[in-house]
Amino acid sequence: MGLRDLVIPTELVKVADEGFPVRGLSPNDALDLYYRHAGELSALFDQFTARVKAGESADAMEVGTAMVGGAPQIMAEIIALASDSDPRSPDWPLDVAQALRLPAGVQMDALEKIGRLTFTSDMPPGKFFGLVISMAQSATAALHSAPKV
Repeated sequence: MGLRDLVIPTELVKVADEGFPVRGLSPNDALDLYYRHAGELSALFDQFTARVKAGESADAMEVGTAMVGGAPQIMAEIIALASDSDPRSPDWPLDVAQALRLPAGVQMDALEKIGRLTFTSDMPPGKFFGLVISMAQSATAALHSAPKV
């Protein structure tokens, strides 16, 4: 069995009598989001990290709640990415707009499932976000040190 044959775990998000599958986000998905929304995500990451450092609970559900209320565009893009919508596709804006129109309960259900599939005991939220930020910093440093043409 090769990597190509691997089935990525998904969960079904129910909407009325229908539904759509979501998967966990990869670090590459999160990095893509970070580049598009660096300012907003940095603020959310800072809030999350501060809570963890203070010894407070900061689970994926709390992050999801913060996104629905404070960053609806990012929340919609997370749902679109997790449902395998491609940001380079001409359908991307339509998929994001559809995610924004989902009822709040469906959005929270989707984010909860995405969080459960993304974060594990080996890769809790703090470690995952730290990896994404480290990747972003490395890429930025590489761009700044690249010879100018």
